[in-house]
Amino acid sequence: MSTYIYLASGFFNEQQLKKVEITEDILRGKGIRLFTPREHQNEQFEFGSLEWRSVTFDDDRVAIRYADAVVAIYDEQGPGTVWEIGYTYSLEKPIIILQTISEPVNIMIP
Repeated sequence: MSTYIYLASGFFNEQQLKKVEITEDILRGKGIRLFTPREHQNEQFEFGSLEWRSVTFDDDRVAIRYADAVVAIYDEQGPGTVWEIGYTYSLEKPIIILQTISEPVNIMIP
């Protein structure tokens, strides 16, 4: 059985989206099964609605619980990625932080 990874990252501008897509390609190229929230947007609900937010939150939370580890692209201090890292930490699962900028973003994320 292959490793199952949850990919935490913002994907709300072109720079973030490019980093996510490159990371997805690399991980999948290594045969890793991947859950990436970018691909699970619950389009059956109106984006940003209470129902959409609730279902998306539950989907992401369950995916983290079932993941073997989380890879987090952490170049910006996005609240979603911070939450995903914290939740993963509380589950005592491995977290791999991918930071492509040299300056520290947040002292709470090593």
